[in-house]
Amino acid sequence: MEYIRRLEDNDFNNFKKVFMVFESEPFYEAWTENDYIEEFIDFIENGQIYGIFLEDDICGLITIKMKFQKWSELEIDIEQSIYLSDIAVCKKNRNKGYATKLMQYIIEEFGDNYDIYMRTNLDNSMSEGIAIKNNFELIENKIQTVTFKRTRTDIPETDKRKYLIRKRNNYQNSEY
Repeated sequence: MEYIRRLEDNDFNNFKKVFMVFESEPFYEAWTENDYIEEFIDFIENGQIYGIFLEDDICGLITIKMKFQKWSELEIDIEQSIYLSDIAVCKKNRNKGYATKLMQYIIEEFGDNYDIYMRTNLDNSMSEGIAIKNNFELIENKIQTVTFKRTRTDIPETDKRKYLIRKRNNYQNSEY
């Protein structure tokens, strides 16, 4: 049985199981146990985490923050916006539509009342393709440089990110 539910205080291990994907290709981000704990607590206290489960096994998650401005140069209505922070799916569960289902869940839950915006890699982003198919549009001329500790020295610690937005009430249904 497949279902989506909001993660709670006791779901740290589920969160970490999926979030560890950022340590591998293509991200190679360096995370400590304390980093995972801090990220989980931040989303529990200041955001929301939703997981998609097969039986009782988590296979993916999506994180959001409401009324949150990720980058001061964005011109968005903070009171009517949700920041879609992360979409992650365990490697063995990829290419099965779980990231799409998670994104569509957030759109169904919040899309009528809030603009939903996200940040993604400048080039070749899997989440961008899903977003475009669900009526997200590029926020023009808003490119941000971000820095992450990496597990591989041949991967630069900085890269560029672009922003996409899905305006509320503008779409009846998505391509999927």
